[in-house]
Amino acid sequence: MNLPHFPNPEETYQELDWLLREIYYALEWGAMKSKEIVDADDLEFDGTIWAGNVRAYAKNYLQKKEFADLKMEHINNAGLWLQLPNYGIRIWKANDQNPPASKSDPRQAYCQQLLFTGVDPLKLIIIWNSDKLHNLSRLWLVCPKYADEESVEAHWIMEIKNPGLSSSAPPPPNDPGELPIEPKQEDKKKENG
Repeated sequence: MNLPHFPNPEETYQELDWLLREIYYALEWGAMKSKEIVDADDLEFDGTIWAGNVRAYAKNYLQKKEFADLKMEHINNAGLWLQLPNYGIRIWKANDQNPPASKSDPRQAYCQQLLFTGVDPLKLIIIWNSDKLHNLSRLWLVCPKYADEESVEAHWIMEIKNPGLSSSAPPPPNDPGELPIEPKQEDKKKENG
């Protein structure tokens, strides 16, 4: 039996680039809006509530985009589970690039991907973190292999670059180009003699 080629990180990233950009923007928006709530009401910071708000705002952002082949599954606590024809994507908060181990049977089952047959969608995880000021800091695209209560193994992990800092980012709209520089009045007088 010939198994299909297991997708490598570069191929997968390239195929999902359009969505990874939007997910980055969605989480960035969610972090900013959630921070505004805490700051506006001078609330004591609670990481669990804040992360839930980030997910809720990010989910709302993505739903408003109405991408043709993208489906969002309903998950409790504003969980993010995206479905494309060839991919399943779950979005989890973690403190580093590794998916957090969990006692959750559904989470462990999702991470079981020892073989890739090409029949089922490739299961992927996006891990996001925040910095000490509660801004979105980094994202990773993870292709899980196996998980239990203690750890999660991955086939590969690839950082998702900030699309705003990418060299392939489009130029700002209405770029004024070079601005004309008018000489000072004193310089004009000198020129005229």
